[in-house]
Amino acid sequence: MNFIVCYFFICVCVYFNKSIFRQFQALLIKRNEQLSQQTVDLQEINQYKDQLFAVISHDLRAPLYHLQSTIRRLNEGDLTVEQSKQIINEIDFKTKDVGLLLSNLLNWANLQLSGYKSVVVEIPIREVVEEAILFQKEEINAKQMQVLNKVPTRTLGWGDENHLQLILRNLLSNAVKFSFPASKIIIEAEEKSDKTVISIQDKGIGIGAEDLERVLTGASRSSILGTNGEKGNGMGLWISQEFVRKNGGELWATSLEGEGSTFYFTVPSRKIQSSIPLFFSV
Repeated sequence: MNFIVCYFFICVCVYFNKSIFRQFQALLIKRNEQLSQQTVDLQEINQYKDQLFAVISHDLRAPLYHLQSTIRRLNEGDLTVEQSKQIINEIDFKTKDVGLLLSNLLNWANLQLSGYKSVVVEIPIREVVEEAILFQKEEINAKQMQVLNKVPTRTLGWGDENHLQLILRNLLSNAVKFSFPASKIIIEAEEKSDKTVISIQDKGIGIGAEDLERVLTGASRSSILGTNGEKGNGMGLWISQEFVRKNGGELWATSLEGEGSTFYFTVPSRKIQSSIPLFFSV
C-alpha cells in the first residue's frame, strides 16, 4: 500500500514538473518571439530615423536656402511687377511645401510615441476634401487643372480629423504634382457597410506595376520629379499609409504609365474599438 502511494505521489510530481516545464518552455518561446519582433521593429524605426535625418538635412534645408535667395532678390529691387509677382508665387509654393513637410515629420515623430491617443470623431468627408483642395489651390491653378469634389454631401467617416486632413493633402499634392497640365483630378467616396472608400484619380504620368508595388510596400520612398519639375521628398505617401492604418483603414492604388493613377483608402463608417492604438497629432 505504501509502495502504491509513493508511486502515485512520484507520478503526480513528474506530471506537474512536466506541465510546469511545458508552460515555462511556451513562455520562453513567446518571450523570444516578442524579442525578435522588437528587434525587427527597432531596425525598421532605425531605418526611418536615417531617412528622417536625410530629409531634414536635404529636403528641408534646400527649400529654406531657396527661400532666402528668393527674398534676397526681392530686397535688391530692380524687378518688374510681373517678376515680383512670380517670385512671390514661388515663395508661396515653397513655404507650403516646407509646411507640409514639417507636418509629416512631426506626425511621423508622434507615430513613434505611445500613450497619446487621437480624438476619434464623426467626420464630414466632403468638407475635409474641400479643405484639402483649398490648401492646394495655387498649385492647381498654376497647372490650369480642375479638381472635382464628387463626394456626396452626407458622406461620413470615423477617425482623427487631423489625420484625415494630412492624408488627403499628401495624396492630393502627389496627384497635382504628377498630373499633366490642364487635366482633371476626381475625388470620390463610397459608403459601404462598415467603411467609406475614398478615391483620388489623376490623369498623369502614372506608375509602372513593379514601381507601384515597391512604393505601396514601403520598399521605395525615393523622390520623383513632377510634370512641371516639382520636387518632393518621397515621404508623403508613406506617412499617409501609416495614418490610414492607425485609423483602422487600408490604402491601395491602381496605375497605368502615361495614363494616370487612382489611390484609394478607407476610413471606418462607424465608430469602432480598434486594437491598434491611435496617436495624438499636431
